[in-house]
This record gives sequence, structure tokens and C-alpha cells, in this order.
Amino acid sequence: MSLALEDKDPPYKALKLLEIGRGILANLQLETRSDISVLKAQHPELARRFEELRNHIDSPSTSSAMNEDRTSGVNVLPSITIKSQQSLVNQFDHLLSEIRSLPGFENFLNGPSETQMRSLATKGPIVVFNVSKIRSDAFLITVDQIRSVHLPLLTTESVTHFGSLLWESIFEDATSLRRYPQGITKMNAVLQGLWDCGVKQVLEELGFTQMSVSGQPWPRVWWVASGLLSLLPIHAAGYHGSQNPSETVLDRVVSSYAFSVKTLTYAAEKASKSHRGEQLEAILIGMPTTPDQRNLPSVTKEITDIQSALTRSSIPVLVETDAPTRAYALSKLPNYGIVHFACHGISAQDPSQSRLLLQDWQTTPLTVSDLSSLVIESANFAYLSTCHSSAMRNLRLLDESINLSSAIQLCGYPSVVGSLWQLEASHSAEVAKSVYEWILGDNPGFDASRSSEGLHSAVRQLRDRTRSGRKNDDPLVWAPFIHVGL
Repeated sequence: MSLALEDKDPPYKALKLLEIGRGILANLQLETRSDISVLKAQHPELARRFEELRNHIDSPSTSSAMNEDRTSGVNVLPSITIKSQQSLVNQFDHLLSEIRSLPGFENFLNGPSETQMRSLATKGPIVVFNVSKIRSDAFLITVDQIRSVHLPLLTTESVTHFGSLLWESIFEDATSLRRYPQGITKMNAVLQGLWDCGVKQVLEELGFTQMSVSGQPWPRVWWVASGLLSLLPIHAAGYHGSQNPSETVLDRVVSSYAFSVKTLTYAAEKASKSHRGEQLEAILIGMPTTPDQRNLPSVTKEITDIQSALTRSSIPVLVETDAPTRAYALSKLPNYGIVHFACHGISAQDPSQSRLLLQDWQTTPLTVSDLSSLVIESANFAYLSTCHSSAMRNLRLLDESINLSSAIQLCGYPSVVGSLWQLEASHSAEVAKSVYEWILGDNPGFDASRSSEGLHSAVRQLRDRTRSGRKNDDPLVWAPFIHVGL
């Protein structure tokens, strides 16, 4: 991608290369749930042939079957298998060409076209970062164009430094009362460094230079990051202790994240089909006590407050706080458009095993793998009031975007609230209540598209309240909350 920009290729071409090269595992699932699902609906016979050929090509019996030459003891791949596989690949290529010749399927399995990307930016620009040793850039996607902005200060070295400071802050300093002030200092250094090295430049390129005028809608920006940058709180970048309050992202725009442009496309597709006039129902799953974990007494109040808010808006609510299990959650989720988890969460070294801690978490945990396997047609909004739901521990798989928040979005939920690191339980309950109240407002029904604004408002209030009377701002408290999707 960086080489493409160096060669003066059009920004869209370079961006498409970036999209193809990351999030491969997630994109495979998205293809089967969006592109192929549309093909099934409109051309079922072609879809059947497509899936049949794909499965044959991936089958061990054709792609990797080995016969043993009993005279020599050497494993060899029979030539007939190679020829069969080549024939299948040729058939697959011809079928792809046939599908892509159909109206509306020109970009089948190729990711969003330039027009589709720009159409996603109707509610606000999308910023896609790429950091490499060759060069670093941000792609700015607006309804009018896709362009790139060179960010010479956002180097691999600076991002690695910010990542190290964040890691020390949340996993070392924040766990010690004595070292907690050091954690605050390091986190503020991360936020200020992100601002200086590129985020401020991006906002100015987009024309967001001041605080929103009182009474006017806040502008929105979607952030798409890769590598180590995807672990960093871009939405919180800036100088929060400055005398100039506009020197922060939080005081200029409402931020949302997307794991890739393709996942945002999928979220938009799901949102356009979501509930279509059907009665939304909510399930609230809480764990005030968890085996071998510290208690979360604020969970009970959090669940009660949210239940009350939803019930006042005539939304049916199912509450489960009495030792819910993995099997219970997996059996219930497909029936509910709104899901709220209030429990402990763990980000595992194997990202597919990151988990929500329910009653049986030690023997049969509810994992990323479990959640991403679900397809929930009624999905509308998910709130993960749990620690580390958008975090990754395995640095080699950062570009795969495999975490609890991405898994729940793959289920079909177009709008998700998650967290980047440890949450303080009482603050988490306050923020969750505020978000639901903002979504519901004085309007009938449940409008999940208001969730990003609700989270933005709640986090700004938490920031201002918790820094009152302090010499230094404490982003460890308010910065982990993030909005993902639409």
C-alpha cells in the first residue's frame, strides 16, 4: 500500500490493497454473510454452484491429499489430484466471471467499490490509517472523494513508543495504587503524542478545527486503524488539561471505530434491514458475582437502570443475573435485537479464545469463536459493559481485528459499545445508563444510530467530572469506552 502511494497510484487503489491485506479472517465471514447471502437471494443456483466449488477446492481430498508410495516410502501428491484441483480452480474462476457479469455483482468478493466507500461517508468522513516503515498516511473518505494525507510524524517508531507507554500504563501502573499517577502521566503522553503526530492534522484537513457550536449537531468521524495503532485511543487524542478545550478529538467530533471499511459496509447493510418495523426486544445479562473473580456489585444497579429505561419505552426486556451460562447466552441471543452484557471479560493470547465470564467460564467459556459463529437477523445494538472487549494481546494478529467487539458485530449487530482496557465498575454503570437514556430520549422506539452521540456525551461528562479539582486529567478512567460501527 505504501509503495502504491510512492508510485503515485490513485488513493482508492492503494486503499483497496490495504483492505485486502488485513482482516482476512473477518472478511471471510463477511463474504459468506453479505456478498454470498445476496447472491443466494437473487441467484440461488449460482450461489449453490459457488459454495460447492469452493468447498471442493478447500477439501483435503483434492487440495492436500497425499498417497504413500509403498515401494519408496515417500508421500506423493497424485497427478490426477493436481489436475482435478486445477480443473476446479478454472471452473471457479469462470464462475466468478459469470457472477461478476451480473448487474449489481460487479465487485463480488472484491470489497466495496469507490462509489460504495464514498456512500458510507454520508454521515461523516471515514479515516483509514496506514503506518509503515516506508511512509505513513491517512486515507480520508468523504462523499465527494477519497484522498490521502501524508503523516510524516506518525512513524512505526512513534506508534511503537505509544504502544509501550499504553501497555505499561494499563497493565502495570494502573494495577498499583503507588504507581497509578505514573500511569496517568504515561496515558496523557500517549494522547498528546497521537494528537501531535497525526490526529490533529487529519481533523484540520477535514475542516474540524473548533468545538461544535452549542445546540448544533456534533460532526462524526469513523476511525479505521491497523497494526499497533489499532490498540491506541485515537478518539481520546489531545491535550485535555489545556486551556484551549478544542485541542482534543473529544471536543471536536463524535468518534466511532470500524475494523475495516468492509465491516462498516456490512454494518450498514445490517442496519438497513434491521427489524423493519418489528418490535425490538432486549436481553440484559449480568454477573454481579463470578466464580474466582472479584464481585461487581454495581452490575445489579446497572441492569436495573437499563431495564427501567427500556421498559418505560415499551421495549420488552429479559433479565438474567442468576448465574447465566454459555449455553443460555447462545440459545437466547438470536431472539433479541438489543443485547447488554455486564460482566468480567478477558482478552486472551489466542484472540479466538477471548471470553465473557459467565457462570461456567472456567469449563465452557463464551468465546469470540462462539459469538462470531452466530448469525442474528434481528440484531440492532450490543453493549459490552466489560473490560478489554476491544483489546488484543497477540501483537502478531493485530490486523485480524479479532476481539469480543468485532465478534459481536459479526453476529450482525451494526452498532456496538465496547472498551479498550479495564473499566472501573461504578463509572461503567453510569456511562451505560447515560447511553441508553440518550438513545431513547423523548423519541418513540429505539434508535441505535444515536448510541455514538450518547457515548460521546457520557464520556465527556465523566472526563469533566473526574478531573474536577485534580492537577492532571485521568484518561485511564474515561478513555477506554469506544463506539464501534454505525
